[in-house]
Amino acid sequence: MLKKKEKLGKWKQLYFVLKQDGADTHLYFYDHPKRTKPKGLIDLSCAFLYSVHESFFDKRFCFQLVERALPCLATVTYLGAEDAGDLEDWLSALKPLCVPQMVRLYFCCSRSPPAAREYGKVGCQKLAQVPVLTAYFPMLA
Repeated sequence: MLKKKEKLGKWKQLYFVLKQDGADTHLYFYDHPKRTKPKGLIDLSCAFLYSVHESFFDKRFCFQLVERALPCLATVTYLGAEDAGDLEDWLSALKPLCVPQMVRLYFCCSRSPPAAREYGKVGCQKLAQVPVLTAYFPMLA
């Protein structure tokens, strides 16, 4: 699968492994399939899965994972599958492991450390008042 490089704006072929350890689920990515040390990971327990229209990157079969460990901080990772079948396989594997759309605002606050949770309550309340947020990044069906 391809991952969009943040600074250079290029897509890079990486190797992904989905690992579940109890309640924790991570998507690890590697430079090479024989590497034992991952280049990075995405924590799916606080990640949201969204579709990406092909006009956004002029590329088909893309989606994004948005990690929201804290209400005021999000890490966006853009991924691209090789074809429609590959995309469907990844989406069906990832969607049940990501945060459902309906619990999004509560989940952001409840997963934060206590100090950040107190700070984040204001942010989550403000977000709850803006229902159009989901319109910008529609959830994959």
